[in-house]
Amino acid sequence: MLHFFFKPKKTAESLVRKTRDGLHKLDAGGPRADSANVTISKNLLAIKTMIYGAAVGGAENDFKMSQLTQSMYSTDLLLLLIKNLHRIQFEAKKDVVQVFNNVLIRELGSRLPTVDYICSKPDILYTLLDGYQHRVVAFCCGTMLRECARYEPLAKILLQSKEFYDLFDYIGDSSFDISSDAFSTFCALLTNHKPLCGKFLDDDYELFFSRYELLLKSPNYVTRRQSLKLLGELLITPHNYNMMQKYITNPNNLQLIMMLLTDRARYIQFEAFNVFKVFVANPKKPKPILKILLRNQQRLVRYLTEFLPTMTEDEQFLDEKAYVIEIIQKLKPVMMEK
Repeated sequence: MLHFFFKPKKTAESLVRKTRDGLHKLDAGGPRADSANVTISKNLLAIKTMIYGAAVGGAENDFKMSQLTQSMYSTDLLLLLIKNLHRIQFEAKKDVVQVFNNVLIRELGSRLPTVDYICSKPDILYTLLDGYQHRVVAFCCGTMLRECARYEPLAKILLQSKEFYDLFDYIGDSSFDISSDAFSTFCALLTNHKPLCGKFLDDDYELFFSRYELLLKSPNYVTRRQSLKLLGELLITPHNYNMMQKYITNPNNLQLIMMLLTDRARYIQFEAFNVFKVFVANPKKPKPILKILLRNQQRLVRYLTEFLPTMTEDEQFLDEKAYVIEIIQKLKPVMMEK
């Protein structure tokens, strides 16, 4: 009779199993799916509580965490949760993010077991990317993706996949929330691991910038500004030297940036200037670049002299503007013969 008064504690394996079973029942629809959703929420909350308890440390908690993660791996629970994220309750969605991110950072000696597991199950990453197709889970998936992007092995999988280029479509989404979140993930993947990103931008230069050019030409102001700002940062990153050389020796790129330099929005003008100065400061300008600068020499000097007049207190900008003007003024046709 004692079992009526003392309920056995739920084990990690039983929580994972019940959550998995509940996810499978969502396909049934109707009252059965509703009931399953309630069960999923309860068990996710219990899993989250178990994870937070394990953070305290101790042999018993470490053992529970090990059981929990091993059960998640063996049942593919992480992938199932992400695939069904748009179908579960609102609070449960947030619990999935917290469970995922906390399991991801778990260390075992020098190893990161969940990072290793996801490397063997890259569909988890691709499914997270697909989450941008569902507005109700876009932010949740983006949060998990950016946590994954902190780990070089996972960032490498994403950068080297064809699915990475889906981000360009999501950045162009008409929904500001989806576009903005996708761009945040895009930035994280391109800036978190400098050597990896430098190699990627060099190897995939043609395909990457054929898509990136469309961002710079976007009718959406925020997309143009964000893309220009990121481009400026990528160009001055030492590990991106090969990419930078390819970009600033292409006359089509210079013409596009000069066009953006005259945009009506002053923030676009400012970010375009930060890219334009890299073209001008290049000591070994190829002939096509020199030809464009010389053809527009006087107009550029006049335009830049009155450029962004409200930024009178930004000493770095004023120094850089003066330096760019000086270089352009000193350009001579005779340089074309070298």
